[in-house]
Amino acid sequence: MILSREQAIDRIKHPRYFAELNRAKNQEARLKFHAQIAESELYASNYYQDFISFAEGILTASDKRAIFKKMLTFPVQTNDLVDVIADEYSKVFDAQDSYTGFKFKDNQTTADFLAYLADEDDKEFWQGKVFNAMLTAINSIIVVDLEQNQEEELPEPYYYLLSIDRVIDVGVDREGEIEYLIFTEGKDRIIVLDEMSYRVFDRKDEKFIKRIDNNHNLGEVPARFMWSDNLDSDNPIVKQSPISSILSRLDWFLFLTTSKQCLDIYASFPIYWHYESKCEVSDCSGGYIPYMRADGINDLKQCPSCAKNSLVGAGSVLGVPAPRSSDSPDLSNPVGVVPAETDSLNYNVNEIERIENKLIEIATGKMVSPTKQQLNEKQVESQYESQTNILRYIAQNFALAQKWTYETVAKLRYGDAFISATVNNGTKFYLQTQGEVTKEYESSRVAGLPIYILQSQREQITDLQSKNNPTEKERLEILKYLEPYQDNTALELVQLGINLSDPEGFKLKINFTTFINRFELEYGNIVEWGSAIDIKTKIERISQILNSYTAAVPKNI
Repeated sequence: MILSREQAIDRIKHPRYFAELNRAKNQEARLKFHAQIAESELYASNYYQDFISFAEGILTASDKRAIFKKMLTFPVQTNDLVDVIADEYSKVFDAQDSYTGFKFKDNQTTADFLAYLADEDDKEFWQGKVFNAMLTAINSIIVVDLEQNQEEELPEPYYYLLSIDRVIDVGVDREGEIEYLIFTEGKDRIIVLDEMSYRVFDRKDEKFIKRIDNNHNLGEVPARFMWSDNLDSDNPIVKQSPISSILSRLDWFLFLTTSKQCLDIYASFPIYWHYESKCEVSDCSGGYIPYMRADGINDLKQCPSCAKNSLVGAGSVLGVPAPRSSDSPDLSNPVGVVPAETDSLNYNVNEIERIENKLIEIATGKMVSPTKQQLNEKQVESQYESQTNILRYIAQNFALAQKWTYETVAKLRYGDAFISATVNNGTKFYLQTQGEVTKEYESSRVAGLPIYILQSQREQITDLQSKNNPTEKERLEILKYLEPYQDNTALELVQLGINLSDPEGFKLKINFTTFINRFELEYGNIVEWGSAIDIKTKIERISQILNSYTAAVPKNI
């Protein structure tokens, strides 16, 4: 869509999608409250007041409301939980079968584009800014812009995330593509993007002065929503974050954890009781006196006279009426102690742990057993499938946004020299840590599982240790072909009699690290050595050298 000057100004004054944009902003306020760390109420999102209203609707007593607000400290406890969920989502960047490639009319242009993306810090943009926005600002828009004054031979397009808070109006077609975009830059500057041009207006006294009008010749708006999946099919602006479905559960979890802290104040300690004496303050009732707040609302506060008699530190003091019976009551024990009430504490601890584990399972697919018991085979299979499906969903949304961004940048920079971009963020993810896989391997080895299973687990360990490091992966692959008896310790080899049946292999096994160090001291890095020959010949020649080291070791070693 191409907007005339009159149409652009009309949409600035009368946005067509005002209600949809407001809904998107409210959704993000809720996401940010739980997912974005704020050090105080001052920096919390607008949803803070909604959450307080939710809590006060449950807590009808004014004193309970007051203590709840006191105990709701920042950062809120759901921030920790979302961090755990985010750690699981970050595995989307480590798929074993991911691929990104570009086609240009010549290889030199391909190399230039890869260098250009590196200069633009492309990796940090996706793994840092976009990843964080997925949890806190899901309705953000990716904008590809051009420098106003081109200084280099080729255009230098750059891309950034536009917060939905800055958007005045945005048109979206049935396919979810942006038809036009109008947003603010500073107080009085307004940017208008359509399929023909970039325009900049300055607003002064309700008049709009056009400062910039640059054609981009793309034939489409150089902007798209960061996320593809909509929360509501009738509203193409509000997107579905991976944690959108658990927002109500996060509210409840935060309410419970804060309420437990309130409970901890008194339920963790004994209650002391004593026979009460008449308070000298006339309007005191149960240790509280009425007062009017600054906002004109009547409330209660602690009686200063009664406060003097309260216990210092943890615990509570409760005044009870003294017996007034005429039957000579026994007043020899005027003070008593009610022990701390632990049942409620234990229940809340267990319930909060249960809800936290359930939230992690819903959001990530990862099951957490509250009894710390190992999952059975069916549970492990179900967990793997759930985790993989969630990561594939995230990977697909990233891939669509990346592909569009790369294509738009390449078109603006190289024009017809650009052919296509391919982005596949993979389907095979590292769902376990190296420590978890190593522990699993050791258990399998001790249990005597078949060698092919041990080999598969060893390869997982290798992949995890060398991920994002091709040189380290190549090194570990070479060592795999050189080390004998990989699944056995030296003691196990002695028990099996290998030291007698294969003395040369045994000596190589127990001296393997020493021999590799010696080889690299004499011949250089084992990865670089023999890089011009095929891998089979390379392994054979290195093995010959290692065998020569072995032959020099005395037979009784």
